[in-house]
Amino acid sequence: MKKQTSQRIRLGAFVLASIVALVLGLYYVGQQRSIFHKSVKVYTDFRNIDGLMPGNNVRFNGYDVGMVLSLHPAADSVIRVQLSIDEEYVKWISVNAIASIGTDGLLGNKILNLEPGQPFERSVKENDQLKVRNLMAMDAAMRTLNETNDNLFFVSRDLKGITERLLRDNSLWRMLADSALADQVRTAIVRVNVVSENSAIITGDLRGMVQDVKNGKGSLGALITDTSLYSGIEQTVIHLESLSDTLAMASGNFNRLSKNAVDGHGTVAALLNDTSLVHAVNSAVLSIQGAADGINNNMALLRQSRLLKRYYKREMKK
Repeated sequence: MKKQTSQRIRLGAFVLASIVALVLGLYYVGQQRSIFHKSVKVYTDFRNIDGLMPGNNVRFNGYDVGMVLSLHPAADSVIRVQLSIDEEYVKWISVNAIASIGTDGLLGNKILNLEPGQPFERSVKENDQLKVRNLMAMDAAMRTLNETNDNLFFVSRDLKGITERLLRDNSLWRMLADSALADQVRTAIVRVNVVSENSAIITGDLRGMVQDVKNGKGSLGALITDTSLYSGIEQTVIHLESLSDTLAMASGNFNRLSKNAVDGHGTVAALLNDTSLVHAVNSAVLSIQGAADGINNNMALLRQSRLLKRYYKREMKK
């Protein structure tokens, strides 16, 4: 009898503990799922829900304010998500809030994030539709990351090949490590700097010369800017043209004279072509020369005469 009573007490205690645990569990689940709280149901449309499921949390600025109630297609490329927001948080969420799908941690469950809209409009009401921001899905991000890794692999392999080529004996690296080449490069740079400085000096001198010419300084400046010098040059050119005309006339006269001489006309032609006249002229010249010699002899005899000898002596003393 006592044994049966003891078993009944144990069974009653176990049943009571189970009932209490069930009630506490239901209360905890109700608190988590907002079963015992009033809420406002709203919806939003996504093109890709990226693994979102009913029961996932709804967070506003990182704080749990509700849960996802249901998911169902609304069109061929639209998934409608219905969510509930606890009534106590409704006043902080405006109708222009933006919904997006995220992850709870790095590899956690999917969550529905709500971001406040700008500017703040009225609070959400039953069956309002929220705006969405479609973010990059995790699988798309992983595909992009895989492509990036492949590209990095090829780039690192090419860099390795380039490094091996540079480390060879007959390579660019050897040329870069050559100190003599470095000295030559430095010398060339110094020479280039000297040439640049000389070019700057020459350019400055040329600029000064051009400025002086513009200001009328020097012979070239005077030649360019002096109008009187220009007038003198113009008069000289006119005189040269007149002299050229005179020379042309003289040349024409000489051509006519030479033509007459060639044709046998005039005194010059006679002197050039008549041989008898030439002999006569020669005879006359010889006669004149003989007469001059005779006169000289006679003058010498007169100087030796007594009458003129004293006269010449007085003249010589003077």
